[in-house]
Amino acid sequence: RTALPDTLVEPTMAQSITSPIVFILGGPGVGKGTVCERLVKDFGYVHLSAGDVLRAARDSAEHPQGEHIRDCIANGKIVDCKVTVGLLLDAMLANPSATGFLIDGFPRSIEQQDTWAAQVGHYSFCLQLDCPDEVMLERILTRAQETKAAGGSVREDDSPEVVKKRLQTYHETTYPVLVAFEREGKLRRVDATKAKDVVYAAVSEHIKTL
Repeated sequence: RTALPDTLVEPTMAQSITSPIVFILGGPGVGKGTVCERLVKDFGYVHLSAGDVLRAARDSAEHPQGEHIRDCIANGKIVDCKVTVGLLLDAMLANPSATGFLIDGFPRSIEQQDTWAAQVGHYSFCLQLDCPDEVMLERILTRAQETKAAGGSVREDDSPEVVKKRLQTYHETTYPVLVAFEREGKLRRVDATKAKDVVYAAVSEHIKTL
């Protein structure tokens, strides 16, 4: 395993971020990306995905944590939570004029949640897009069919078997996180089964409170 520095996030750096920070959680196919795209356009927020920042660091030959991330991925290990939080913080610091930040798909585990609390601390609230499994599964399969019909390549993790496993993992790891946010009074739920415009209107009302 690649050695990591003891501290990846300086507390003073985290404190310098005063813009709102909103975590966006929800199962696969619930529409997190669609909602975030519209919030970026309408509110000037910056949309950050934990997966995207990890992949960008992995693919960079010069990134100081690239070797650690490549090693983890190659050996099927989970990337150290400190690294993920550090990458998200770097991305926020690189956008000092942002109205706010939408962090998509994070935290997905209690360990990630605790690491954020210890190294960054502050956030505004967690927004959960709530939707039954059968609806999310149908949406993903429809998306895959439409992509294939248009001549595009379908994501490997959009097959029915893999989607069901993704849903199971989401419930097992993320449910405790949602419970913790609710206990803190920081969880806001939106019914994501409704039409896209209705869902977005509900999400927007929460963002307007910041």
